[in-house]
Amino acid sequence: MTGHADYFAGKLSATVTVNRGPGKKPEDPNAPPDQRATRTGGGRSRRDGSAAMEPPTGERDQGSARGRTVAGSPLPTLTLRLKLENRGTQSLAMEIIEVSSELGNFAVRPAKLEIPAGETLEPDPMFSKLGITSDPILVKVVLRLAGAREDQTIAVESVRAPAVSPLSR
Repeated sequence: MTGHADYFAGKLSATVTVNRGPGKKPEDPNAPPDQRATRTGGGRSRRDGSAAMEPPTGERDQGSARGRTVAGSPLPTLTLRLKLENRGTQSLAMEIIEVSSELGNFAVRPAKLEIPAGETLEPDPMFSKLGITSDPILVKVVLRLAGAREDQTIAVESVRAPAVSPLSR
C-alpha cells in the first residue's frame, strides 16, 4: 500500500507505505555497542543491553488482561514507512510533528531531519498490530519547515498489478 503528497509548495515530497511483516532495516554493525540491539540470556533485550523480563509461562497463558497484553495481538505486524524527498536546491531542516492513522499514533524517530538537496531520507519504520480495516488507510502527516507547519492526510491505497488474462498471451 502506498500514498503520496507534496508539502511546502512542492519543496518536499512525502511517500507513506504500509506493508505486512516487521520489515526491519539491517542493523549497522559499525554502530557503537550502546546503540545496537543485543540479545542476552533467554529474555528479550533492550537497546541499552538490559533484559526485558517476561512473565512466567503460567501468567502469559492465563486469560488475564495482563497475559493477553504480554502475548500481543494475533494480527500480523504492519510496517509503516515515511520517505521524505527534498526536491529543492537547498538543504532542508525539518521536523515530523505527527504521524497518525487507524493503525495508531506513532512516535517518529528521529523527529528532526536534515535532508540535503535532491536526497531522500526516512525515519525509523513504525510498527502496528491493529490490522488493516479499510482501503485506503488515511494517514495524517504533519511537518514543520522553517517555522511553517503543514498538515495533510495521505490516502494510502493498495497497489495491485493489473490482472493478466490468459487470452492476452
